[in-house]
Amino acid sequence: MDCKNCGSNIKNEDGFCSGCGARIIGERITLQFLTKELLDKVLSIDNKLLKTFWHLFSKPEQVIDGYINGVRKKYVEPFAYLLISITLAGISFYFLRDATMQSLETAQSISPSSTSFFGSKELGERVITFIFDYQAFLTALIIPVYALMAWIVFFNRKKYNFYEHIIVFMYASAQGSILNFLLTTPAFFISLEAGNIAAIIVGVVSFLFIAFVLI
Repeated sequence: MDCKNCGSNIKNEDGFCSGCGARIIGERITLQFLTKELLDKVLSIDNKLLKTFWHLFSKPEQVIDGYINGVRKKYVEPFAYLLISITLAGISFYFLRDATMQSLETAQSISPSSTSFFGSKELGERVITFIFDYQAFLTALIIPVYALMAWIVFFNRKKYNFYEHIIVFMYASAQGSILNFLLTTPAFFISLEAGNIAAIIVGVVSFLFIAFVLI
């Protein structure tokens, strides 16, 4: 028979096409098939996703410096890793929007002066809504800013150029976002206070993580 992707001749017992490398799928789409596909995509990537997440904490220079110097297969690439983190942040923000608004209203009811940072409750709600609606854009916007700052600060060392610093902060920003999803989102389901505490802890850890990565 012929490969459905590239037309190369393949044997019935082949699992992959010798021409394009595509997996040979002969079964119909069923619930079992969809479940298997989902688990393969989420849990596989040759465990690259879990490996990338863990190694960014334990040996970030191996992940980031490796990518900059040409390693492409061992870890999830920075663009894909950032997209994964933005997707998880979107899911998190979907659930946390109401909790954040409730927190703002609670603070206002306890102390009317607590919203003085925004000037008014309405402005505070608009700012929070903007952040939630455009979190992906804001994340993409802030990465070049961080990269420029780091490039200027470490200019004398000249190890990385500006664009390579963007790679550094793509990984670092994505790592903080994924950590926030894993810790803060479940905490908000426990209680508003637990969520706020978790958010503060994640913020501190993310700051220290970026410092660790740069060091």
